Amino acid sequence: MRLVGLSLNDELVRAFEGGPSFTVSWDGCLRPDWLIELALHAELDRRLLVTLVAPVMERTLEAHGLRTDVPTLVRRWGRSQARAAEAWAAGFRVSELAKDQHGPRATALRAAGALAFACDADSSPSFYAIRGHLVDAVALAMSTLPEGAGASIAAELRRGLPAERVEAGLRVRIAQAQPPSRQTGETPKHPHSWPPLAAAED
Repeated sequence: MRLVGLSLNDELVRAFEGGPSFTVSWDGCLRPDWLIELALHAELDRRLLVTLVAPVMERTLEAHGLRTDVPTLVRRWGRSQARAAEAWAAGFRVSELAKDQHGPRATALRAAGALAFACDADSSPSFYAIRGHLVDAVALAMSTLPEGAGASIAAELRRGLPAERVEAGLRVRIAQAQPPSRQTGETPKHPHSWPPLAAAED
């Protein structure tokens, strides 16, 4: 599948276009941030995605002896039990705390802040994906963890992100990025009528 017209990371595009199929590349991907970037551009449910990333953030914070309320608030937002403003306030708090830290601890707190700012159900899909708070959260978190952590975290994310749903969403987005059909003058509509994926349990 040609990942054209989606403003994706160039390295990601080369890796996925060079594989025998999207599913093979997806199943073999060891970059959690790439999985989230693809899921965002496929327009999967944002509440699901931030909920899936919450355990990654908990693992990251615990690895550096840090505690914040961001993972809890993110999960509550994912269940529509907290307002975005509450999560953002937590994001600003941890961003301020990061200024007093150094090295991986500061990076881990910035990652938590980015995850909190990803609690946004109102902005347009393209703006949300391009702003990239959720991808930044995962990339920053991974940069503070041992190199081998990517494989296990990617596997955890894949359990909540079926490859076929991501691929189908990407195909529609790619088709929408192309000029309208000469026959109909229409571009495909994104399958928002799909039943929502179940959010991860706490």
